Amino acid sequence: MIASGPSGFYNAPVTKFLFASSGLATLAGAMYGSGRGGGPLSIVGAVFGLGSASAALFGSLVVYGLRVVERRLGSRKTAAHVAVAFGAYALVPAWAWVAGSGANGGFGFAVLAPVFALLVAYGALVPPTLRVRVVGVTVSDAALLPLLAALLVLAAAPRALVPAAIGLAVGVVLRDDDADLPFARWRFPDALVALVAKLFLPLLASRSPVSASSSSASSFANRLQPQPQQQQHQQQRPRPPPVISEDSVNTLVAMGFERSAVVTALTSNGGSVERAAASLVS
Repeated sequence: MIASGPSGFYNAPVTKFLFASSGLATLAGAMYGSGRGGGPLSIVGAVFGLGSASAALFGSLVVYGLRVVERRLGSRKTAAHVAVAFGAYALVPAWAWVAGSGANGGFGFAVLAPVFALLVAYGALVPPTLRVRVVGVTVSDAALLPLLAALLVLAAAPRALVPAAIGLAVGVVLRDDDADLPFARWRFPDALVALVAKLFLPLLASRSPVSASSSSASSFANRLQPQPQQQQHQQQRPRPPPVISEDSVNTLVAMGFERSAVVTALTSNGGSVERAAASLVS
């Protein structure tokens, strides 16, 4: 959809969590119903899910496109956007009265709050690279993601309007670093960032596309190498030091670690972000 750098969720664990959790919540709502009688999973599906498989598909496309925002903001600031947007949406009990009673009729589409908060940053950080004319109207590639999100909200109106509006307001406030509000500069504490990195980063981190392609090339090259019996007399060459990418360094620095310690940890762990994060918090 846009030129957003490497494919997948490389250096975007928060966006990966948002992508997976919204899909699982929608699945839970579809499997267990959306009323109070379905138990906790039905409430999770009603509050955090997107209501239907088609809405989940469009929502997943929007969330996937937002991974470029996390790569530019850093995971720590992205997580602050998500937390503040969820918190702001939870503080609007009047919406339950406007839309009706119960989990299904009240709160819903909560994932749209952080999505639209990140869309504000997306609009400020991602410049258009291509412009096309559609039915006489000039549209840039950077406008496709917000347009898809707007169509998702309109299809799920009116319940999706409130979380989307709250997300936009939160995104505007968090874009202004000089805003005189208590949560404008709020970030997760260092201790909590370290704990989350230790527990969840191995699950949410994604391999570098360069590392994956290098691994595939190495696997192919190994099949072309002589058998061990043929190379037992060959002298082993020392392994070159691992190549530390700037993206890997920035990912760990965004979590609150010192740059020098990050470079040392990545070097001693072969460039692996997951193992380096585990060594930094141990």
